[in-house]
Amino acid sequence: MVPRRQRVVVAVLLVVVVLVFAFGIVGGLRHEGGSVGDWQRRLSGLVTGAPIVPQDLRVVDGQCARTTAGFSVPAACTLELAASGGRLSLGSPVHRGRLTVDAGPLVLAVTVEGRTSTKVVLPGDSVDLTIGRGGGRVGVQCLAPGGCAVALGAGR
Repeated sequence: MVPRRQRVVVAVLLVVVVLVFAFGIVGGLRHEGGSVGDWQRRLSGLVTGAPIVPQDLRVVDGQCARTTAGFSVPAACTLELAASGGRLSLGSPVHRGRLTVDAGPLVLAVTVEGRTSTKVVLPGDSVDLTIGRGGGRVGVQCLAPGGCAVALGAGR
């Protein structure tokens, strides 16, 4: 026969598991079908954030040249911010940066948490990036015949 104290402990733990599961389902339903902007808004609510600098981004496809302030893009390229740490990483949970188009209109395709958001960005416009520990990719396609330039600065 199982002692009464052990049954009470098991019952309390079972109730906690059911409550956590229920809150997870409700939270998941509320955000179902969200866009990358939804993920970025939720991640940007976190207090800390490490800045994204050009050295953090690796060119994984196409032709981009790293400059001191950002990147020059002759046609198109894909930049990647690698996943950081692991489940027990003590580093920053998010990385933030702001891409500002210095020359030429371009198309940005940002992939975070498996979802992609695409936006046409004109010269002088900025796009805030918030990328979590899982990393992300930024696709840049220049629409100007002479190439484009993108500056990377501190995000909000």
